Amino acid sequence: MERGIAPVLVIATPDAQPDDPPALVQYYEDKDFCTPRTDYEVICFQPNPSTTQGEAMQLRDLAAERGWETVTAVTFKQHVPRARMILERCYQGELRMAATDYHFTPLRALRQYVYQSGGYVKAWLTPGCEQQLPGNPKELD
Repeated sequence: MERGIAPVLVIATPDAQPDDPPALVQYYEDKDFCTPRTDYEVICFQPNPSTTQGEAMQLRDLAAERGWETVTAVTFKQHVPRARMILERCYQGELRMAATDYHFTPLRALRQYVYQSGGYVKAWLTPGCEQQLPGNPKELD
């Protein structure tokens, strides 16, 4: 953002996960990264539902509202393939993916593997942009 590549930074602020360390939970609660900037616009939002699918639905709505034809989604390396699949279901413009390295402890890496694998199963069971599994619906606005 500081290099001026994009004029808007959109940040999803999902719910903290049960195995997140306290420092990470506090980081998400403080949301210092959502502080307004003078050199670019920052939009923070709570996805609804608090999932990658909720993020994709919000991206679709923001892109339509603002006329975006190209977006770059940034996520950690292990999440890129599944995130791309879900985002492409909702966003019809040009989608670029950028991966960040996030170093997991061995236990968190195992949890991520299980979580991402389960996420693929859920994605296969809910093939549309807004299709939800029973028990985890989008909250009504």
